[in-house]
Amino acid sequence: MSRAASRVSALALVVAMALTTLALAIPGSTAEAASSGSISGRVLDEHGDPIAGICIGVTGGDVQVTDTDGTYTLSGLDTGDYTVGYTDCRPTPAYLDGWYYKATDQSSATTVSVVDSNDTALPDINLNRGVAVSGTVTDGGGAPIANVAVNVNPVGSGQGTGTQTASDGTYTTSLLAPGTYTVQFAGGDPLWVQQAWKYEPSWHVGDPLVLDLTDGLVHDGVDAHLEAAATVQGTVTGSGGAPLSGVCVDANVPSGNGWNGVGNTSTASDGTYTLASLPSGDVRIRFQPCGLGGYVEQWYQDQADFNSSTPVMLTAGATTTGIDAALHTGSQVQGTVTDENDVPIPNVNVNVNPDGSGPSGWGQTDGAGHYVTSALPPGNYRVQFSGTAGFAGQFWNDKPSYNSANLLAIPAGGTPMTGIDAKLAVGASISGHVTGPAGQDVANVCVSANIDAGQG
Repeated sequence: MSRAASRVSALALVVAMALTTLALAIPGSTAEAASSGSISGRVLDEHGDPIAGICIGVTGGDVQVTDTDGTYTLSGLDTGDYTVGYTDCRPTPAYLDGWYYKATDQSSATTVSVVDSNDTALPDINLNRGVAVSGTVTDGGGAPIANVAVNVNPVGSGQGTGTQTASDGTYTTSLLAPGTYTVQFAGGDPLWVQQAWKYEPSWHVGDPLVLDLTDGLVHDGVDAHLEAAATVQGTVTGSGGAPLSGVCVDANVPSGNGWNGVGNTSTASDGTYTLASLPSGDVRIRFQPCGLGGYVEQWYQDQADFNSSTPVMLTAGATTTGIDAALHTGSQVQGTVTDENDVPIPNVNVNVNPDGSGPSGWGQTDGAGHYVTSALPPGNYRVQFSGTAGFAGQFWNDKPSYNSANLLAIPAGGTPMTGIDAKLAVGASISGHVTGPAGQDVANVCVSANIDAGQG
């Protein structure tokens, strides 16, 4: 199949799916079929010019197509409330789907009431142009890969889309609004390494894709070259060598001053795990108890953090076995968080961070204000209580900032650290207006509040 044919096929599928969606309505909204009315209106482009060939649909009625002047009439509708959807069902769509009134999905659409023997005339609907994303996915030798999932998601708010590559490795998505997106490629048969555009192992470090109406209907050339996936297997045990079930295991790759995740799984009842779809080269494996109280997170081989962990050097298409871990018991921090009148405060996040490198602990208060964190190894820590529901955050022991916080010394032996309590005060707030040299409004300025901690 040629790329052009693949594109037409993909767009035809989008239209079919859109028309199916338009056939949905609010449950129980239609009345008895004995009486009927109609809905009419006009569809325009962003310049106010009429658009012919736009499909309009509601439940209980045929899909209608706009005339050359952009008008439509949906007749023979039972009395009741409907949502009205608009989709560009022409062979080469150019406009994004819409819902009445100025909504991008059915859940946010405004309902339209149909009255017996009357026509409900709607205001003009303006549809916006969109841009599709297109490209080809191949292996390292340039051979096409079919059935690769391609997901295009907005950076920030908005709607994304997804599709799959055809037998010739090509794909074309449905239309997207202009903006900035991430593109991720995953799956296929056999397994291939997940990749972000352009040729990065994770969307965290992938290049942003900027879509603009000047691209035309399709932004082409968003390609990927996938390598055969590597696999890691191992066993996780606890006290006395007993297998641990439900331990979270994740794979990570170096990235600048940190790392990015490239895969995750959890151990089975016999403590074994398999991490598939991993890239070749330097991969670091982390083991997290994930709710198994009393055990401490570690990196391979029995290391406290990413930087000190032992690299697992993977080969494309090969399985590396024996990447095991024996988790140690540690100390859990416990306490109660109340307001200044001793009333418990629920849903307060409690973070226990090391004074240096190593794993952190986390917990959250329940309805009685109690919390228990994940286990931690011996060392010095700062305990932070995040403000919630109008309360100001603080550090242990009744300190307002990180620099002024008391250190909590956790000894060896796994003894629970109890009585690490907090009384949160009602929080204050500050608001204001930021302008530039000419008095113009300035958006996206970061505003922080600071206090004098003696040394800074």
